[in-house]
This record gives sequence, C-alpha cells and structure tokens, in this order.
Amino acid sequence: MRKYRVQGLLASVSLIAALTVIGAGQAAAQPDLVPIVTAPMSANVGVQNIGDSPAPASQLIISCDKLGKAGGGGCPDAPDLGIYENPAYPQHATIEVPELAPGESYNHVLSVWDDMVWPEGTYIFSVTADAGNAAVEANEFNNDTQTSYTQLPQPGVGQKPQLPLQARPAVPQRQKPAKATIVVPQRLPVLKAVPAKPTRPTPERPAPRRPAN
Repeated sequence: MRKYRVQGLLASVSLIAALTVIGAGQAAAQPDLVPIVTAPMSANVGVQNIGDSPAPASQLIISCDKLGKAGGGGCPDAPDLGIYENPAYPQHATIEVPELAPGESYNHVLSVWDDMVWPEGTYIFSVTADAGNAAVEANEFNNDTQTSYTQLPQPGVGQKPQLPLQARPAVPQRQKPAKATIVVPQRLPVLKAVPAKPTRPTPERPAPRRPAN
C-alpha cells in the first residue's frame, strides 16, 4: 500500500510540473503590439506585432497638442479629418489596424497630413496601439509613445531678399533742425571818473661846488 501511494504522489507531482511548463509556454506565446512613428512626426504611422502569436484587429489612436497651450489642443484642422473620427476616441485620429502575424507590421499614411497648415510652434503627438485592449499582450506597458513636430517661422509673402551689405542703398537720415541760440547781452559796470591826484614838483638840488686850486 505504501509503495502505491508513493508512486501515485510522484505521478501527481510530475503531472503538475508538466501542466506548469505547458501553461508557461502558452503564457509566453502572446501578441505584443507597439506603435511606430517618426521623429519628427510625419504622415507615416503604424503598428508592429513583436509578440510570438497572432494579434487580432485593433485600433491605433493619435492625439495632438500644441506645446504651451493651456487645456491642450491647438492643432490645425484639415478638410478630410473626419475620416479618422471615432466616437469611442474623441479628440483623436483613429486608424483601424488589421490582424497581424508575429513580427508583422502595418503601415499607414495619414492622407490629411499634407493639407494641414501648421502655425509656428511645437506640437506633441501621443500615439497608442491597441487602444481598445483587443489583444491580451505579453507586455501591456509598451503601447504608448510620443513624438513631436516643430514649425519654424516662415518668411513673409512677397518679402524682398536682403541685398549684400555693399549693395544696399544708403538710408537717408533725418537731420534735426538746429536750435536757435539766444545771446543775452550782459550789462557792463559803469566806471566813475576818479580825479587824478596833483603831483608836487621835486625841487632841484644845486650842483656841488669844486674847491679852488
């Protein structure tokens, strides 16, 4: 009896270990969807399945916010932007992604990108793969990414190109009118005539007499 019990216990342990290995293998064989974008942002976006099993159809969503704008938003519209609208994801462009085999990618070109006029500034794009959690993935924390696009200032329409320094015409400068100088005559002090003091004549001294020889 003891011998059968030991064999039954060993058989049970072996069965549990085998089921554990099989379960681990099944858990590892899962899809893993990641978004694909360019830096800077462009019309090319996509999704890749880097997992070990096929991924069902899913959605890729994109939002846009102008850097520094309070409350978000601020990105330009396009006439055909409505083709990317989905009530389940308001304020996002939604792209339908088909089933993907392991290692397969789906690439999409945003048809409205070239029609969008971007005012000066920097725009942040948040992109999420498998937005509706259609796939049970091996990694649920790599579905999101961000990229940006910066529109530099554009030169004014019809603006004349600047000439080289030596070819630029001289710019006439305005001369300020000379200020009139008012000369105030100064009063000179009046000098009073002072009578000259009479001088006394100096008496002449007699010449010394010489002794007679």
